[in-house]
Amino acid sequence: MSQIGRNTPGAQAVVTQLMRRWLGELAAGIEHLRAAGEIRPGLDPKQAASALLAGVQGGVLLLLTTGEPRHLEAALEVGIAGLRG
Repeated sequence: MSQIGRNTPGAQAVVTQLMRRWLGELAAGIEHLRAAGEIRPGLDPKQAASALLAGVQGGVLLLLTTGEPRHLEAALEVGIAGLRG
């Protein structure tokens, strides 16, 4: 994943747009959960979305590198637990 978007300016622009969209969707979902009282009320949706996306991206990179999903699973489990407080 770390090589995606590095080859051409056009590819980089597409990847950047996709990551921003994914980040926005995550933040909107977290905001919805917060408004519904399903997660910590003081949580910053943009910060939480950034942390989740970073965890997923790092987990995917480690999965691709090692062939083991445990890093991605751990990032998701800890990230979701952090939402609940």
